[in-house]
Parts: sequence; C-alpha cells; structure tokens
Amino acid sequence: MNNHYQSSSATNKYCWEHRGQLTLEENTYEIKGDKPLGEGSHGFIWAVQRMNGGGEFALKTVRTTVPETNEDYPLDLLNEIVGYFEHEIECLKGIQNAEENHIMPLVDCGEVVYPGRNEKWPVLVLPLAEASLTAIYETRLKQGTPIVNADELHRWARGMLSSLKALHEGPDQEGRWIHHRDVKPDNFLLMNQEVYLTDFGTVKKSREFGFTGSKSGTFDWAAPEQIIPYQFEKNGNFPQFNLNTSADIYSVGRCLYALIAGSPQANAQSELRKLYDFQKKAFVQGVEKKFGTIGGLNQEECTHLEKRLNALFPDEEVSKKWSKLLQSMLDPLPEKRPTAAHALESLKK
Repeated sequence: MNNHYQSSSATNKYCWEHRGQLTLEENTYEIKGDKPLGEGSHGFIWAVQRMNGGGEFALKTVRTTVPETNEDYPLDLLNEIVGYFEHEIECLKGIQNAEENHIMPLVDCGEVVYPGRNEKWPVLVLPLAEASLTAIYETRLKQGTPIVNADELHRWARGMLSSLKALHEGPDQEGRWIHHRDVKPDNFLLMNQEVYLTDFGTVKKSREFGFTGSKSGTFDWAAPEQIIPYQFEKNGNFPQFNLNTSADIYSVGRCLYALIAGSPQANAQSELRKLYDFQKKAFVQGVEKKFGTIGGLNQEECTHLEKRLNALFPDEEVSKKWSKLLQSMLDPLPEKRPTAAHALESLKK
C-alpha cells in the first residue's frame, strides 16, 4: 500500500514549497511547510491556510516530473495528467451533497501559473483529511494491533458504500451515472472518524455502460473484469473490457477484506497476474476465456476471514452476515455482486 498522506523527502522540482501564496478568484491560500503531505504519479498534496476566512485545506497540484527520475514528463503524458485534473473538477462540481454522501467535496479550484513554468494548469482545494485508510492500515499493522474494531468496520463500510451509492444511482446533472474505477484504500480519507471517497480523475460518466478499450484502476485493488478482457476486436489486437459500476463494489470488498483480515486478498490477484506478460506488455493467449472464472476468496481466505470476524463480533449471526456480504461483493461474476444500495441495506439488518 502507498500512504496517501505521508511525509516525503521527494518534492516537485518546481518548488511549490517556495511559492508562498496563490490566489484562486476570491480566495488566497498560503502553502504550509516545505514538503508535500503526499504524492502520487499524477500529483502532490500540500497543506494550505486560507488567508481570507481562515481554515486549513489540502491543495492538489499537477505533478510535472516522473517520480523515479524527477525528469520532466513527456508533453503528451503531461497533457493527459492535466486532463485528469480537469475531469476531476468537472465531476466534483456535478455531484450534489457530496460531503453527506461520504464524497470528498471540492472547496475551490482554478488555474494558476506553475512555478518554473509559463503554462496555467488546474489546482484543486479539498478539505484537509486526517489520514487515509492506507495510513491507518500500515500504522496499526506496525503496532501489532487489530486494523479495525467492530464499530470502525461498520462505520467505514457504511461510508464506503454510501459514496458508491451516491455515484452509481445518480444520475448527475446531465443524467449520467458515475463509475469511479479506482477504488482503493489510498482513495478513502478519514475526517472526524468517517471515510470519504476521493480522486475522481479517471471516473467514467455514462448513461449506459458496456464495452470499453480503457480498463483503468490500480491492479492490486481492481476487479477481475478491469484486468481480463471480455473480448478482442480487429484480429485480436484491441482488448475490450466489459465494465460497469459493480467493479467498484468488488474493490470495496477488497478494501474491507484487507481491514478485517490484516492482509490483502492475495490468491485472485496472483492468478490475474499470470494472464498478462509484463515484459511483452501483452495478454497471454486465450485470456478472454478466463472472464468470470477468477476472483473471490479461496477456502483458506474464507476460513481466515471467518476467524477474524468471529473475533470482532461475538454474535455468530452478525459474523455470518458479514462473511456472506464480503463473499458476494467479491464474486467473480459482476452480475452476482450486490449493488451499493443492497449492500448498505444488509448492514442495517
């Protein structure tokens, strides 16, 4: 897991820490500290103080350099990253009642000239979270303490599923449903002991879902159908993925399993890795025949899950309910998984 809010020695070579202040239309923000709170392949998160009106927030900026080498991104890739930011802003502006639906709301946004550059690129201002689920997981794992207690598990699961319910049931202002496509512990942030979904740069908005040439997602947390092509077009050269919002359900199931079991579900992802030749950057022959056959928990993982659930919930019926829910969310077949609304309802019973 990568810590979303983790102090890092690596900083953008374009020195946001020396920028001081930036103004977005009506609000001026001062960057706090000389290091980002977190970073990823697409951006940095900086702590900022709002000068007019007060309050601390998180500033999200485009990453212009390759993380491993600190060399400039190629222009085409940089434009793609800027596009993710623009897409995220557009998406968040269209979500109604974001915070009450456990979605990290957009506080402010705009375009500014980046340090060391002449171009104006987008920035986002978001609430300042306390930590990510990744940070909680790694801290408690090092301490040797349980990753979650029963109250946290119920509250966090409810928050995760509430965010998906709001996205999946939509529709947005233009009548489209939203598929997040990159649900993972890094993208669930904690504020006041509640979880909020963030990072909407690669979401897909559509009035109907079906075949796509873009799988998206993060391998370790992705649903099988985000990795296994459903079919190939044009002499087998173009993989087509059959994706809908149930892929997000699978990813939440993986997040919950990791929190309960104390380790990520490993068997299915190990099998999925065998279907792609990372050196040749190509799928193995006949990979589409595996669609719907890989995923879920094996017997060892089921046994371990039930043992952990029994430790969390003395009531055997409650433990069984959680086990049944998790296994249904992790079903290899997308159509057999519950919707976010159905999963939420099962938590109330």
